[in-house]
Amino acid sequence: MEIIIFILYIVVPKIIIATNKFFSEWKRTEIIDFCSAVIYGLTLFVTAAIAVFGDKLKALSSHPNLQLDFELSFPSVNLTKIGGVNYVPLSEREKNFSIDSELEKLLAWKQEVSFEAYFYRLKVVNQGNIDALNIQIMLSKCEIFDEKQSSYKSLDNFLPMNLCWSYHDNDKRTTVEERIAPKMEKYCDFIHIINDNQNEIIFDTLLWVDANHKASNIFKKGKYRIELMFGASNYPTRTKCIEFEYTGNWKDGIKQIQIDHS
Repeated sequence: MEIIIFILYIVVPKIIIATNKFFSEWKRTEIIDFCSAVIYGLTLFVTAAIAVFGDKLKALSSHPNLQLDFELSFPSVNLTKIGGVNYVPLSEREKNFSIDSELEKLLAWKQEVSFEAYFYRLKVVNQGNIDALNIQIMLSKCEIFDEKQSSYKSLDNFLPMNLCWSYHDNDKRTTVEERIAPKMEKYCDFIHIINDNQNEIIFDTLLWVDANHKASNIFKKGKYRIELMFGASNYPTRTKCIEFEYTGNWKDGIKQIQIDHS
């Protein structure tokens, strides 16, 4: 405290007096020349700083800001139809030719069908002030709740993979979205449920089976905890965890998926 009082009442006044005395001895033209030199020097310094650190300074003020949400409302959830195939045994169709009975067991008629399906999507919003480029979302972890142990446990056959972006043709499905403009949003397919009596949820990864031909993205009813990683070429990777329950009952409609908000 004593040091602060000393500076305020003794040092500062002396500096002010010395400064006034210094400039009072100068002529008006000398003061103008001095100020001009100072301004010129500051201009050179600022120009050099912008040249060296301009991109970094711009990056601090201009950047994308991705927000990822999972909502149970349209258009994040959409009821549609999806194509499929049924194989009907030959014995159930009219046959105008004879065939070995053993071979008949191995053959079936291929029948094109369609099923109702609920698609649940992630909404990705760019809250920043420049475009987000080459955005990816990875389903990095999937755990199921064990009722006996009252805790989550890892799924043995789960294979981490990127999710596919919505509204692309089947032959052009992609895990990389090229661009999301500022204040705009796009959707990424998360899971879908098909009304085919299988009572399964299917995570919308590009590849649906692993090397052992075991379904690594298809699961039955249960409570799940998902970890998503999302980022872009000009945005650092972030993580988001979502807990939800799949009832396994098509009659529940959109509420087949129930988000845990706790």
